[in-house]
Amino acid sequence: MSVTRNKFSDVHEQRAVDEPLLDQGGGRNLGKRQIRHAVSPCRRCAARPLISLILIVKNGMPFIANAVDSVRKQGYDKLQLVVQDCLSEDGTSELLAGIQEIEVDLVREPDKGIGDAFSRALSRCRGQIVGSIDSDNLLHFGALHRVADHFARFPAEAVVYSAVEMIDETGVSLDIFRPGPFNLLRVLDCELVPPWSTAFFRRKVLAEAFHSGASLKTCADFSAWLHLGHSSIGYIDEPLGSTRLSNNSMSCRLDEYEQFCADKIEALSRYVATRKHEALRTALLLRGKVGIYCWAAGSIAGLDPTRKDLVQFFLGKARTIAPRSLRLARMAAKIEAYLAATLCGSGALV
Repeated sequence: MSVTRNKFSDVHEQRAVDEPLLDQGGGRNLGKRQIRHAVSPCRRCAARPLISLILIVKNGMPFIANAVDSVRKQGYDKLQLVVQDCLSEDGTSELLAGIQEIEVDLVREPDKGIGDAFSRALSRCRGQIVGSIDSDNLLHFGALHRVADHFARFPAEAVVYSAVEMIDETGVSLDIFRPGPFNLLRVLDCELVPPWSTAFFRRKVLAEAFHSGASLKTCADFSAWLHLGHSSIGYIDEPLGSTRLSNNSMSCRLDEYEQFCADKIEALSRYVATRKHEALRTALLLRGKVGIYCWAAGSIAGLDPTRKDLVQFFLGKARTIAPRSLRLARMAAKIEAYLAATLCGSGALV
């Protein structure tokens, strides 16, 4: 046991507890849950809600140290970092196991994809509020205080998300993405993609909404947003964090977009199956599929303007479903204008 002090808290007693879990095939620390507690939080912070941050990771180097550091610097005492590590082999596990300043609940085991990993971590969250921190993302200083204050001011809201800063591999700011307030139809059309990295949820609401998409390999966040559509959702038009665009970012992997679309369509199908009227189910499914393929085409055009073959592939899929779709017409025109602009170096797909 060690005792530490910092400028944000009174004395914190640190104790580590190892809880053996089911061994799923051998390996160092496999199936072992390590919980490192920080108890006796600052008395002046006692009224603040406990916030659980979920970190799902596999080989998070080299950026995970910066992500963890951004959590450390929050100065928010009532914090639980819940880590689901899919057998990292690059030093990530050792770095996470060595965190001392905050409470860490760490499990190192195989998983079946992002949805499964997040669901496992969510089941261990104790906080009234749940957010996430990816290994290559950052939380801005004071973000957790801002979130706690927001939920205190708007007790009826189940969720709040914010704008997000986009950064490159070196941390240089590229842009501020401001998605705007929540609108379920725009989410269904994939015109609105609320940033998961700067979204915070009341735990019970998230657990109920996430369940349907937990088995998806990717895009479980899309499923959750659909099922959260009936909730009161707030929006902060200032970035609470940064999302890093790098070759390691899943959204930058062009060869994954067919899987992304398949998972989004599966999530959409599960969601519309809960609607009572068959005509409504059919209309929502067709509209959503067109939106998903348009989203894929637009994303790929923005990432790599030279991949016109992939852009046209996904636009073609949308055109097969609804050739007269306004969503399709708008996206095709936007992509054409963007690709033309990139030839003279002034393109921006927005």
